[in-house]
Amino acid sequence: MAATSNSIISLRRHDLDNVRTFLTGLVTVHHATVAYGGAGSWPLKSALFNGGTSLALTSLNVLNQSFFMGLFFWISGRVSAQSLSKTLPWPFLKNKLIRLGLPAVVYTLTVAPAVRLTALPRWDATSMQTCLSNYWSRLNAVQGPLWYNATLLVFDAVAAAVVLMSAKKTRAEKQTSAPVPGAVPGVSIDGDHDDCGGSTRIPTYEKLSKLGWVAVAVASALVRLRYPVGRCLPIIALQPAFGCQYVFAYGLGYLSYVWEVPRMVGPFDQLVMARAAEVKEKPSTPPPTSFRIFSRISLPTAFALAVSSMALIILPRYMDTPDDWRGSVFRQVWGGWNLPALIYAFWNEFAFVTLGPAIMDYFERRHNRPLSSTSVWNARYSYAAFLVHTPLLVAGQIGTETLLSPWESAASWVNKPLWQFVGPLVLTLGVGVGSSWASFWLGKKLLEWVPSLKKII
Repeated sequence: MAATSNSIISLRRHDLDNVRTFLTGLVTVHHATVAYGGAGSWPLKSALFNGGTSLALTSLNVLNQSFFMGLFFWISGRVSAQSLSKTLPWPFLKNKLIRLGLPAVVYTLTVAPAVRLTALPRWDATSMQTCLSNYWSRLNAVQGPLWYNATLLVFDAVAAAVVLMSAKKTRAEKQTSAPVPGAVPGVSIDGDHDDCGGSTRIPTYEKLSKLGWVAVAVASALVRLRYPVGRCLPIIALQPAFGCQYVFAYGLGYLSYVWEVPRMVGPFDQLVMARAAEVKEKPSTPPPTSFRIFSRISLPTAFALAVSSMALIILPRYMDTPDDWRGSVFRQVWGGWNLPALIYAFWNEFAFVTLGPAIMDYFERRHNRPLSSTSVWNARYSYAAFLVHTPLLVAGQIGTETLLSPWESAASWVNKPLWQFVGPLVLTLGVGVGSSWASFWLGKKLLEWVPSLKKII
């Protein structure tokens, strides 16, 4: 009986849970950078600095953007494949509408306008009325980080539709095909299983994982000619500039479950068929799969490779205009017929397939165990933390501004170049990590105080 209980518990992928917890905290830190000079849009811009762009924070934004949302979609694709293997498409979609669609609608109608009001420099009736009027008149999509919910809901709907059509096709083929004498159900004439055999799956998944990013990079560069970074689609608010990577990541995650590949595979990984004895051994964490992955580079090496290759984006403009290379890069890199945009499109996908597998490999080896139920940093609170992190982060940033504003006018060191460079990094880490902890704490309390929320988040 104890063995059975342990087997059931072990079916949980604790390494993927912990990756998702890490990514949720990173999202908060990533958004914290925008107020202090990082790239992107945010309700608040800090008055403690000169208002310019911070090269250090923008580089951190670019590095995070290359992998963290792609990993979210990879994990979501795998989880959705697992869910669809155990339930019918319609109940699956109903559950996704509640867990993804409902929070997106509630956030857009209530939390997002409240955050904008909170971030106003003055809380008088005229300013608040103007803020709300502008918000509702321009509203054409879900707001804030909940674009992820809306986009994932679309991906899940497509996956459910494919499963439904595949099931109908299979039933139709069974009704029209006559049984072959001597044939064994589930096995083809040549002895291979009807689903893709291991010898077929290995080269297929490896090629898709190791070379697919090149096609994604080309597609992203072409998409950015019309939709540069920062431009969003209506309703779901997805940035098409990164949409190709998200589709690629979701598909890889989905296939990883169907084809029993334990984690994301990159160009520096080797995928091999597991021995029969390994697959049949007593269940462990993670559960046995048909394949094993061997990584040729460590996580620090992957980060060093991604960071060092980032310089290739800057190099063409630095050689052309060394006096204004920063402004030239920021004007061109987000899309268009120019070399920095093309290099960035390829670098972004290369960094994803380099960092993504390395991060998963690290968590699989080092953090493949459940955290204590009393810990704030528990995977069960990560979705709730994701939903509440924006208002808590904005509140933390406003509180920090209020606390430091007297120093801004009184201290001469605030305007010194050293503070202008180091300050954004210090506040990003301090406010970002603090708000991340507060988000997980509040998510934990919400689930404890309102148990019915567990059905949604």
